[in-house]
Amino acid sequence: MEKIRCPRCEGGRVDRGNHAKRCLGGAGALAGFVGGFASSIGGARSGMLIGMLHGPAGVVVGSISGAVIAGLLASMAGAATGASVGEMLDENVIKDLKCLDCGYRFTERPDNTRR
Repeated sequence: MEKIRCPRCEGGRVDRGNHAKRCLGGAGALAGFVGGFASSIGGARSGMLIGMLHGPAGVVVGSISGAVIAGLLASMAGAATGASVGEMLDENVIKDLKCLDCGYRFTERPDNTRR
């Protein structure tokens, strides 16, 4: 694998910006939460049915916990999907790099790599 080097100082400590990964990860988490909240009615019903075994308090606790769990699971799935799409964008489209030695920001080009 070829190592990316800074065009200014020839340093080998180069970091990717990961801007799209962070943005799309957050957007995916939000979209997943909204989708999970919309579908949490099913989770609340499931929790309510399980909670019926323990009386009225079980119905309330079961429905709330079912809705919360459904929202959290959907949010995690959305965040993971958004982060993986963002990572692909960072590596293949944006290519924003920063030298950790001198602080210079540059984009990845074939002439920046050394074997």
